[in-house]
Amino acid sequence: MDGISGSLLDLLTYYDSEFTKLRALLEDKKILWITYEDGLLAGPVNAYKAIETELTLAPFIPRLRYGRTNPEPLRELILNFKELQDALLATDYEWMTKLD
Repeated sequence: MDGISGSLLDLLTYYDSEFTKLRALLEDKKILWITYEDGLLAGPVNAYKAIETELTLAPFIPRLRYGRTNPEPLRELILNFKELQDALLATDYEWMTKLD
């Protein structure tokens, strides 16, 4: 991931630390943070409405042209899902194995 090597947990921790630095650099800026889990998973229109509100755009119902690429549960997509689940157990990232 991004040319960085290490265990999955190392990579996730690194990724989080980089986002923490980014948030600190931008703390005096007005930023709308939208994550997949909180903004898009329930439906992209929710994320659009947040953007619409933040930018004070006129209400508009977007036409959705694309859907979720992999609607199957992660446990069906990841061959070593149990190994992944075990690696993330009791970490800050365990929630990632419970998205289904």
